[in-house]
Amino acid sequence: MHTSPSTSGPCAATRGPAHQQGIALLIVLVMLVVIGLLAVTGVEDSQLQTRMAVNSRNFEQSYYNAETSLSIGERALQEGLENGAWELGDFDDSAGLMLALPEDAPPINPLSEADWQANGIDTLDDDDGAVIGAYVIEYLGKVGQPPLNTSNELNAVGTRLDAFRVSAMGLGGGNGASWTVVQSELELGPYF
Repeated sequence: MHTSPSTSGPCAATRGPAHQQGIALLIVLVMLVVIGLLAVTGVEDSQLQTRMAVNSRNFEQSYYNAETSLSIGERALQEGLENGAWELGDFDDSAGLMLALPEDAPPINPLSEADWQANGIDTLDDDDGAVIGAYVIEYLGKVGQPPLNTSNELNAVGTRLDAFRVSAMGLGGGNGASWTVVQSELELGPYF
């Protein structure tokens, strides 16, 4: 009998595919762990991107609503003064009309939601009537060069303008998740 050299010897029988299957299983398991970690990282990154996009949208909406409230407040001020509906006595720290003299504390804390609810004039959405913000108008006093004496003040009508600050707050996102405050100062008149 003649034996072939390829099948003879104890080494050929012990090194077969049966011993390599354990290594393949280990490599596959390591690859699955790596792929799983990559998938978890990708999901977390996607969630972070979604939260950032929502926050950005909420800010944009609150800024737009603040600018809208500011515009409505400025228009209300000009119309109220021009048609005589508002006088100096109306600026009595109520109903959104404030008297802001230098010795006074600020009439409203722009970062306090309670101050806005108590003192602000609500701005409503045209479509559904929901509150999108609020505004407050402050009378700051006269601006411009004062006359040399008080008798000239009475005779110099129209030389000093009345200064006002309009502060507006806009809400954005669900349940006011984001809010933005903007201000403008106007010199009008003279009215008082």
